[in-house]
Amino acid sequence: MQTFLVVVDSPAEFMITKTELDIGLITRPYQYVAHCVRSALCISHNLRRWVGLVICFDKIGPISIHIDSGSIRYMGTDERSILLLLMKGQTTFLKRKQRAPAGLRISPSNAEETLSQLANEDALLLFPGRSTNWERTVRDFSRIVMYCPLSENPSLQWTNSFTGKHYNDYHRRDLAILAVLHKLDLIDWVKEK
Repeated sequence: MQTFLVVVDSPAEFMITKTELDIGLITRPYQYVAHCVRSALCISHNLRRWVGLVICFDKIGPISIHIDSGSIRYMGTDERSILLLLMKGQTTFLKRKQRAPAGLRISPSNAEETLSQLANEDALLLFPGRSTNWERTVRDFSRIVMYCPLSENPSLQWTNSFTGKHYNDYHRRDLAILAVLHKLDLIDWVKEK
């Protein structure tokens, strides 16, 4: 089980295709997803093994693609490599008999269902919004879940039922992920898990 899980809610309305990847025609929602994946998982010549990622495509499926950083293979830090892996996950969802690539788990759930399930576990939920001192309470939880909606105007009305803390959202989501990871890197609690 990952100590830190990032849930990315993508507003993409269409599945990505191999042709688009080959000619470099990558839409903005997929660029945002690739930036979040790179920020959450990729460090110099390695992956953060204690970080997991769930990418939810509510308008396409719903589809949730779970990336396990401990068993993922053939993923580089470039957009094409990351999105090629996501394209394989989306294709696996369409063709039910096809096996998912190593390190990917595909489920037919949306972001709300994913977060509701995680809220029942022992997890500290971080949502966009006002700043707080969540770093002080981090030792009381076995894992941290960060929700990153990528739409321009995310509707977070349903998150009012959660008692999650907030993280600073003055900058883009990928920078917010890096900011939280930097804070966690400085805490011995992560190394103990």
